Amino acid sequence: MRTFILNGPLWFLNALFLSRLIYWMFVHALHNRYMRGAVMIAIMIGSIFINHHPNSFPSDYFYWQASLGLCVFLWIGDEMKQVRITDKRLLGMGIFYVFLLVLSRFLPVLSPIPYDAAKSTLTYWQIPIDVFYVLSGTALLGWISRKTGHNKFLEYYGKNSLVVYIFNVPVLCFSAFLTTLIISPAGKVKSMLYLLVYMALTFIIMTLVIFCCTKRPINILLGKR
Repeated sequence: MRTFILNGPLWFLNALFLSRLIYWMFVHALHNRYMRGAVMIAIMIGSIFINHHPNSFPSDYFYWQASLGLCVFLWIGDEMKQVRITDKRLLGMGIFYVFLLVLSRFLPVLSPIPYDAAKSTLTYWQIPIDVFYVLSGTALLGWISRKTGHNKFLEYYGKNSLVVYIFNVPVLCFSAFLTTLIISPAGKVKSMLYLLVYMALTFIIMTLVIFCCTKRPINILLGKR
């Protein structure tokens, strides 16, 4: 049996936990920050090698293969905490991310590399591009989050992101079903109207689901008190 019981829709939680555990071990074993970084890069290269030769290694329980590739970003995050990153720097990195993304439409060699827990088409020389996309894209999200950090609606959804993740598929399907009963997406105008109605229903229904999941006894089932 090659599938572990905890693998599934929440697979990334297993990978994040294991990567944090692996990184914690190296933090306490290697006190030189640069040596630690070199080891993290080596581990990432090793994870790519494993993903390209999956049959030569043990089953991917707890998604340990993906965990190895995540460790380098934990090290990068620790290093970035040592410096103060202003909003202008975040925006600058974010703009460069968008520029490179647009440029990749004309230069496919610069395109983001597909990567998932099961397999990867990432090659060794593409590692810098992959890391840059991750860092600059995160910087752009960081800038956006700083600007929208005081938005009560987004804050409400952020605090209940687990509920959104669990119920997003059934809510999206149900919203699509209701929207189809209201309007038919025939033609450009009706298609746009369909999309707007669909988005509005999705947010309304998801907000109600979040509200229900913060009340007893449903909140207890989600580990909330």
